[in-house]
Amino acid sequence: MLRALARRVLRVLGRAPAFHLRRAHVTPAAARHRALLRHARIRSRHQCKRHRQQRHNQRRSLYPPHRHFSPVRSRKNRLVVVCTPRIATSLSTHHSASYTLPPPQLDCHLLSFPLPSLFMPVPPLIYHDRYDLHLGSHVFPSQKYRLVRDALIANHHASAADIIAPAPASDEDILRVHTPAYVHKLKTGTLAPHEILRMEIPYSNELIDAVWLAAGGSIEAARSALALALASASASSKSNSLPVAVNIGGGFHHAFPDHGEGFCVIHDVAVAIRRLQHDRAIRTAMVIDTDVHHGNGTAAIFARDPSVFTFSIHQEHNYPEPKPPSSLDANLPDGIGDEHYLSILDAHLSRAFREFHPDLIFYVAGADPYCEDQLGGLSLTIEGLRRRDALVFDYAHRHRVPIAITLAGGYARQVADTVKIHVNTILAASMPR
Repeated sequence: MLRALARRVLRVLGRAPAFHLRRAHVTPAAARHRALLRHARIRSRHQCKRHRQQRHNQRRSLYPPHRHFSPVRSRKNRLVVVCTPRIATSLSTHHSASYTLPPPQLDCHLLSFPLPSLFMPVPPLIYHDRYDLHLGSHVFPSQKYRLVRDALIANHHASAADIIAPAPASDEDILRVHTPAYVHKLKTGTLAPHEILRMEIPYSNELIDAVWLAAGGSIEAARSALALALASASASSKSNSLPVAVNIGGGFHHAFPDHGEGFCVIHDVAVAIRRLQHDRAIRTAMVIDTDVHHGNGTAAIFARDPSVFTFSIHQEHNYPEPKPPSSLDANLPDGIGDEHYLSILDAHLSRAFREFHPDLIFYVAGADPYCEDQLGGLSLTIEGLRRRDALVFDYAHRHRVPIAITLAGGYARQVADTVKIHVNTILAASMPR
């Protein structure tokens, strides 16, 4: 078309087109080559147009199976992620492909970590609507579990179909950790008033349902993490993803075999470890507890058990008192900040993995070391807590140990801060390593 237009213009001007004279000397092979190049350019333009239309349709689509990776750069070279992939609905379809994309800073109101984590599927998520006890103005914000689930869905990290609903733990599983007398009182509502006061949370049938479900959720999270580790080990290529699963709940580390305290009724992590040991799925386990409060129930339950290593990093001058010794404790001074905290955590994790190699890690990821927490006295920022999570996950990945996460304490003045910290923990677990 352009060549014909040029001929017409030159004819009007009274000049012969030079390229028309040259065409007589073009060999047939060269002419065919030029024709192929011309058709290839036309085909490429059509393909680009079609791909642009497809990307536009994907961004406009609200149906989860059509969501793909859609990064859009702004003028300030910051990346806005429009959609991220769905999570697999079962372990058989859950994948962990890696993507080598540059890590520009992210424009997102909820997240505060480098970009590549958004290009990985989030871990299996275990959650039940009955985790939320609807406690109103109680200092324990049980609604945070629901809000974490909602935030993951609202920001397109998951869909409602991707959430795994746990079955409640069986009474037999609970009795592997707790005494028959205490379990009977819980099931029949015959706790003494002082026992309910010690739990610091109102007793109800809904409470019992919730904690039995949370224990079932921790069992499911552990099984999912082990299944992912097995799948990764049997894969032909080495994976750079961490075999991890998340119970959006649980982490009730103050529960003892014969009583509950500190918002903790039964010890879901201990129940899960005992169940997996009974099933011979694991022999050894490690509990890494980063809640601001010492995991006294964890330390007491596993005190004389060499198959479980317990590590707690916590504020020394805070609840509970006394603090039974864990396998390894880091007693922190009041007001400690990000850098000091992370250096202590790094040193203690290094020591823990020198002394013990577990088959499974339970990570009790408390949000209450946050500087704005009502029941804490440390001064970590949200970024510092993100780096804390990344450090724990790096050690787990380095030592090739699957990890099950429970979301423990978090009592920030703004519940949205607690939710943000928990969501960051889940997404940090998705980072390629």
